[in-house]
Amino acid sequence: MDCIAGRERIMLSTSMKLGTQLLGLSTLINSGRPAFDGCYRVIALGGTTVIEFFERAPGNGEHPVRFLPYRTEKIAEAALAGREVISGEFTGCVMASFKVGDALYAGHVDTNKATSQRAEWDRRKSAGLAVVSEYDTTGKIQDAHGAAAVILCVADGGTGAISHFHVSKTRYQYGHHRAANAPITEYKFDTLYTVISSAGY
Repeated sequence: MDCIAGRERIMLSTSMKLGTQLLGLSTLINSGRPAFDGCYRVIALGGTTVIEFFERAPGNGEHPVRFLPYRTEKIAEAALAGREVISGEFTGCVMASFKVGDALYAGHVDTNKATSQRAEWDRRKSAGLAVVSEYDTTGKIQDAHGAAAVILCVADGGTGAISHFHVSKTRYQYGHHRAANAPITEYKFDTLYTVISSAGY
C-alpha cells in the first residue's frame, strides 16, 4: 500500500484539492496512445500542493497510476486492477467504469459528433454492459470556469467510482541547466493544470 509515516493510503483523487497544480500530465494524457502505467508524487512548493506525473515505475515516495489518453474515434479502455486511472482532457466526452466478467475497467468515450462512439457506448449499455459509474462531461464546462478550462477524471482502482475535476490550463516555463552549477542556458515549457473545482467521491 502507498503509505507515508503510517498515515492512510495516498489517493490521487483526494490529493487533487482546490488550487492543486499538476505538472507533466498533459503530454501523457494527450498522447493518443493505449493506456499505460506510470507514477506521481505529491510535493509542497511554497504553500502550494503540486502533483508531478511520470511515465516510469514508482520510486521512493511515488505512487502508481494508470494513464488513459483520449483516443479519437475510439472508446479507450484500461483495466483498473486496483490502480487509479486518470484520463482527460474532457470537454464533452464520457468517463465511465464497467465490468467485463469479474474484471473492472475504465473507459473514455469519444463523443465527437463526427464519430459514432456515443451511439456505440449506448448500444453496449443497452446490450447489458455492467456500468459501475459514469460521468458525462457534456455541458459541464461553464463560462465561470474560464475559456481554458477542461475536465480531468479519476477512476478508483478498487470501486470504479469516478471523480471529476475542473482545471485551468496555462503555459508553464522553467529554466533548464545544462550542467550542474551552470547558469540557465535555455527554457522549457509544459502545460500546467490548476484545480479550480473538485467533485470527488
